Amino acid sequence: MRSTLNRTEKRWKMKAQPGLTQVETDKLEIDPDFDFREIAERPFEEITPNELAMFKWSGVYHQLQPDFFMIRVVTPGGRLTTGQFNRAIALAEEYAQGELCITTRQTLQFHWVRQTDIYKVIEGMAEVGITTKNGCGDVPRNIIGDSLAGVGPNQVGDSLKLIRWMADDDEIQNQRNLPRKHKISVASSNDALAQTLMNCQGWVPVERDGEVGWKFHAGGGLGARPYLAKVIFDWVPEDRVLDVARATVEAFRRHGNRRVRAQARLKVVVDAMGAATFGETLLGILRERGIPGLEKIEFAHDPVPTIGRMSLNGEEVVPQKKAGRSIVRILIPRSELKTDESRTLSRLADELGGGTLMFTNRQNVELHDVPNENVDALLVALHEAGLRTEGHEHLPDIVACVGTTMCKLAVSSAPEAYH
Repeated sequence: MRSTLNRTEKRWKMKAQPGLTQVETDKLEIDPDFDFREIAERPFEEITPNELAMFKWSGVYHQLQPDFFMIRVVTPGGRLTTGQFNRAIALAEEYAQGELCITTRQTLQFHWVRQTDIYKVIEGMAEVGITTKNGCGDVPRNIIGDSLAGVGPNQVGDSLKLIRWMADDDEIQNQRNLPRKHKISVASSNDALAQTLMNCQGWVPVERDGEVGWKFHAGGGLGARPYLAKVIFDWVPEDRVLDVARATVEAFRRHGNRRVRAQARLKVVVDAMGAATFGETLLGILRERGIPGLEKIEFAHDPVPTIGRMSLNGEEVVPQKKAGRSIVRILIPRSELKTDESRTLSRLADELGGGTLMFTNRQNVELHDVPNENVDALLVALHEAGLRTEGHEHLPDIVACVGTTMCKLAVSSAPEAYH
């Protein structure tokens, strides 16, 4: 919900300091919670480049084309009900040229949205419980996991519970002035599916004598300077996970580089400090906050991670942990879903599945809780609709961005390269 304070009253208390990047100055001087109904009434020429950049905090990017925007929603763990997905389909049909794109952070994007329609998409998704807040910007981004979360045969503990904790946590979600974006992953097993080592925070379940705790990794990230995450703690009791996650975001806020944007990610902080010093930094913050039970947190014996191999390798159907249920996997070329394809997936999820869809970090779709007796009929229906289920984790399963057709940061035509 938008603050009742006006844009003059609601300002960050800290003044801009010499040497800060322009983005850092903008974050101190521009309220990121825009009223997009008001934006709809403004001539595009009156919106400053600085304001356009700050739209990202609401999940809104300006495309290469004037007056057109991309909107990214937030779907923690990649799960949507068919009701929520149907709303996204309807909004895409009316305002986004009938297409949705799946992202590598397990969520959806609308493209080609006009300036006058931004608020309609945002408010329409909010009506079904989906926000765009923190979809982009220097904030904690959509929290991801692996697509088998909650249903996979090898899962340990409840990763979806942790994802919900962090996604619903006011402190984490209201950290809106971080040095750069902050990405969190929660795995359901010691498996590379959750891309643990590519994230700022990576949580992996560990079971000891019937108790589930969590191994904590930090400092992963790709980009021009890729880093693999380091193991910080071998064991964090489950009831301290949220405290450590909060402390990590706070450590990033304090120690991230705000003067050289290319060096502002948490991966640079962790690499410079080293795993042990970064762990001590987190414990220092936790002690400041009076958090009990810190003696139960175990430092890593070795910061080098030991994530297992991906447990999936081309399967179209995966048995769930619950007997009599299966996961059916659908390959989405270039991550793009047309309206008719989306409606087919939603209808089949209701008729033959469990009424939910899982968007994967490889930009595909899975239907969960499919009764085993429905699997063959579901595969036939998918294939008749022109949707494919073979090729996962192999050459047809290419991760793609929108490229120079729409993105200001792109340097090549991803669609042409894909084809």
